Amino acid sequence: MAKGLLGESEHLPKYRRDLVAKLKVLRAELTAMQPQSGHCRLEVSRTEVFEESYRLIMKMCPKDMRGGEIL
Repeated sequence: MAKGLLGESEHLPKYRRDLVAKLKVLRAELTAMQPQSGHCRLEVSRTEVFEESYRLIMKMCPKDMRGGEIL
């Protein structure tokens, strides 16, 4: 359904065009947030780098540690 909307956005009512534009922006932002394959993102404070990174890694599933995608 969404792909059909994206190609026909110029023929849609204004509120539907706004939805299509928001959908494009959302997809672009989600794609940009995806980590590269084989990498994960950990957000830690500078004051507790070791402790926080250790806690976050210990919470990860073994599957994620083997290189599966981490969302």
